[in-house]
Amino acid sequence: MEEKSESKDNKVYYVGTAPYSYRSGEPAVITGIETVFIEGKEPRACYKIEYADGMKDSCPILDYSNYKILIAGDVGIAYKDVSTP
Repeated sequence: MEEKSESKDNKVYYVGTAPYSYRSGEPAVITGIETVFIEGKEPRACYKIEYADGMKDSCPILDYSNYKILIAGDVGIAYKDVSTP
């Protein structure tokens, strides 16, 4: 019996859910976490994300009501919601 090699996508995805979110509803791979400094404001912890076309962005972690964190499924890009309510 021959074993079939399966390629699994172990990436974690950020998906903006607010209507005003940049590229709302489009999954982006979370590539890390960084602190973003904006003049006159407190530093913010942000997810570093990258979309399929290579566009990169930073999204504040504390804005949790405006995004979901998802994991990819075994086939294509089927998503399973793993965010907390």
